[in-house]
Amino acid sequence: MVIKERRRKLNIHNISDNKGNNIEGYQSIADAVINHFEELFKDEEIRGRFRILDKVPQVVTEDMNTMVIVRPTAQEVTNAINNIKPNSAPGPDGFGTKFFQTCIDIILLDIHNVVLEFFDGAHVPRIGKILPDIISPNQSGFIQGRSITDNVLLAQELLLSIMLNKLIVDDNYSGYYRPKKGPSITHLAFADDIIIFTSGKPSDIRKILKLTTIYENVSGQLIKENKSCVAFASKANLKVIHRLTHLTKMNRKEWPLKYLGCPLFVGRMKINYFSEMVNSITSRIQSWHAKFLSKGGKIVLIKHVLSTMPVRLLAVMKPPKGTFEQIQGAMT
Repeated sequence: MVIKERRRKLNIHNISDNKGNNIEGYQSIADAVINHFEELFKDEEIRGRFRILDKVPQVVTEDMNTMVIVRPTAQEVTNAINNIKPNSAPGPDGFGTKFFQTCIDIILLDIHNVVLEFFDGAHVPRIGKILPDIISPNQSGFIQGRSITDNVLLAQELLLSIMLNKLIVDDNYSGYYRPKKGPSITHLAFADDIIIFTSGKPSDIRKILKLTTIYENVSGQLIKENKSCVAFASKANLKVIHRLTHLTKMNRKEWPLKYLGCPLFVGRMKINYFSEMVNSITSRIQSWHAKFLSKGGKIVLIKHVLSTMPVRLLAVMKPPKGTFEQIQGAMT
């Protein structure tokens, strides 16, 4: 039974393409998959409009730039090595941080030369894990824990935030309705998710779309309408809804929306807002039905897999009692 189930899952008998057409036959399926990924990764030429960058305020001074590119001294390298935890895991060469800290007087000249070569443009050599710890992104002027690519994307998102925030001082922009004493909110952004708040006026929507187009031209990142959505207040006029969905070319979604895995809603918390979390746990249990598990194996899966699935959501929200009863029932 287990073998038959695995073989059934490994066979693809038909698929649907981007237009919803059903495709059957191994060769047709293979051609459709190749075309899909060729289209997905195809390079699209975007004409950049970089004049908007002149409006970004300069916050990095020449002194800061000079400090970033200064070659580190031997003392700075020594301090960096001594600040690393001595019991950290060793690198590919088998030497841990404790070795480098103990023998720093002997190997300092070699380590310092390697660091200088890196600052002069050489590739990072494989001398264990000590060099990446010495040359931390924070010391090079980047945000700790982020790669160079991440920082470039962060700078691009900052540009979009600056442009959206400038709409508040535009007399012809109505913006998102808020109480008189409330803050002026234009958007929320985290990682690659962004929520933009605005009014239902077509003129305001066109201003937003103009800014997103500028962002696309400058950053090279395209905003996919089929992966985006618009949401309206519960009492929004149907004509306004149809007009704005046509203007934005985005689908309408009902509340609650999900942002960073959490449902956004107004009013009383309902059980169905967390149905997706319960369904994910239930579907995971169903995928185990074809496995012959001992009682101990089931307990391990429940404690270390099922119990950890809702942790991120439960860290920021407290679902209704009924949601916990559904999860407990599925685990039971």
